[in-house]
Amino acid sequence: MDEGLVLVLVVGGAIALIAAIAASAAAHEKKVKALKEWAGRNGWRYQEERPELVEYFEGTPFTGRGKAEHVLTGAHRGHRMTQFEYSYTTTSNNGQTTVTHTHRYRITALETPHPTPVLEVKDSHFGHALLDLLGMHDFRLDDPEFDTAFRVATSDDGFARAVLPREVRDWLTVLPIGHRYPLRFTGDHVICWEKAPMGHEPDLRPADFLADLFERVPDEVWERKG
Repeated sequence: MDEGLVLVLVVGGAIALIAAIAASAAAHEKKVKALKEWAGRNGWRYQEERPELVEYFEGTPFTGRGKAEHVLTGAHRGHRMTQFEYSYTTTSNNGQTTVTHTHRYRITALETPHPTPVLEVKDSHFGHALLDLLGMHDFRLDDPEFDTAFRVATSDDGFARAVLPREVRDWLTVLPIGHRYPLRFTGDHVICWEKAPMGHEPDLRPADFLADLFERVPDEVWERKG
């Protein structure tokens, strides 16, 4: 190949890379500005990054590594909420090229009155990764419609039964797919997640979902300690 052509290709590739980095940085700054402004208008707090959240929660989609960015914290319907973008990278190799993939999730968390046992509820097609966590096991509620639609895993059968009485099960079952989210009680939060990045303002639909869930959980649940 002609040396001049090679030089043109190298220079062109470098310019394209610099342009892509600059565009990415500009998009990031635009998102930061928009989220700060939204937080200021709505009485929430915005933090560009909170590394400790990467290891704060266990189970899907968390891997113990990655980034927790664009963190918004505030009150929603009388509940303390946090929403942020969690991301991590993986690589794949087909024997010739290596490709890096960035996985992004929007995490929404509602703070509970005290720590609880672990309880996860998600649509039955989501898989079984949580069973790798120590002490977790599948749990069925002898409710054929609910047990078919959802997979429940817990570290405490009594807590699972208390949180999922008939009213809560019926509510979850009739919610259309797309209006319900995989959820987990863990530590002192109940969380849900979506495979999506944070936008220029929060998506409050999952926050409403968690508030609706929490407000249906019997008060007796919070009289017991996890």
